[in-house]
Amino acid sequence: MNIALINHLEEVNERHYSGIVQRAKNENLKDIIKTVKGCNLFDRIIIQTNNPEVIQNTGDIEIQNTSQIPDFGRRLNLILKRYPGCRLFYTGSGSSVFLTPKKTEKYLGYLRKNSIIANNLYSADYFFIRTDIKRPAIDNIRADNSVPKFLIERYGLYGIEIKRDEFSLFDIDGPLDLLALKISGKGKTHLRQFLEETVISNPNIMKMVNIFTRREKEILFWGRISEFLIQFLRYRTACRTKFVVEGRGLVSQGGKDFYSIFFDAFYRLGEKFLFKNLHRYCDALFIDSRILFSYLNMDVRKEDRFALDMLDINRIYNPEIKRLCRLAVSSKIPVVFCNHSFLNSGIPLLVDFIWRKSGYKSSKYGNGIVKAIIQ
Repeated sequence: MNIALINHLEEVNERHYSGIVQRAKNENLKDIIKTVKGCNLFDRIIIQTNNPEVIQNTGDIEIQNTSQIPDFGRRLNLILKRYPGCRLFYTGSGSSVFLTPKKTEKYLGYLRKNSIIANNLYSADYFFIRTDIKRPAIDNIRADNSVPKFLIERYGLYGIEIKRDEFSLFDIDGPLDLLALKISGKGKTHLRQFLEETVISNPNIMKMVNIFTRREKEILFWGRISEFLIQFLRYRTACRTKFVVEGRGLVSQGGKDFYSIFFDAFYRLGEKFLFKNLHRYCDALFIDSRILFSYLNMDVRKEDRFALDMLDINRIYNPEIKRLCRLAVSSKIPVVFCNHSFLNSGIPLLVDFIWRKSGYKSSKYGNGIVKAIIQ
């Protein structure tokens, strides 16, 4: 038996940007349902949600109200117990943006007994699983990301990872992810139409994207940067790149008390020192604000994080975040605060966009010297 399990959670008291992100997930949910139905492989399509009213049920979908079951592991166990030995495809409603029926069928077919396939086995957004383990000890796992890693390490499941690229890694985690889709014209039917009708912008994004095509420029990336992004930028941009890689595994591996010697040095000198002198070191900065918040031990509201991502000072409530935003806006070079998803999948989409806009394929850009790679 083949089961498709989709997780769709909504939060209360949404404000401007968090509301846009939630509505985008609602539209992406429709696209996921269309993808799953397009496979003609699934015997059951189950949506677990804390707001059943948001889903238009056509009669062939089972909707489970999970408002009283906050832990994802327990919800997943209910399905595994109900359908032992099934082949199960799981995704959150903000994921699988680029997953096609053909790829879904392909990954489902790869499953063997006690195996799991994920877009990232360490921190999964979607995965495929087949296991005969009776009620694995996952009831207390709060979020979906860490389930594949836990099952592999605890029960010895055979782990298979989907090739990491901008398409497999993409996840709707904030407004910058949506902006990358909007600018690049990507996304499936419902999500793309929603983005076309939605006003969303960041004053620095296009300034920074254009720098990717200029050989005399240099961009600094700071945060949870993947090997994929480093290699992508190495071969697909004309500018020079610098990386400060830290904070990886911060969420998926339960990291706490994050310490950064770089943040420590800058905060001892004062944040003004950093933003005042950035132009001497690079021509643009992408910084993972989530590790900065962790270093500062700040519990920042989602709306403030999102408003900082968009450099929208007027929608930031936290005075410390507002001050940080002002410093970034006053910098002599463009600065963008962002999340892990945008860093590793949104940026590649924008690089591809700017080269195509210039008349080139991103893998054979005009200002570079690498035209081919051989094994």
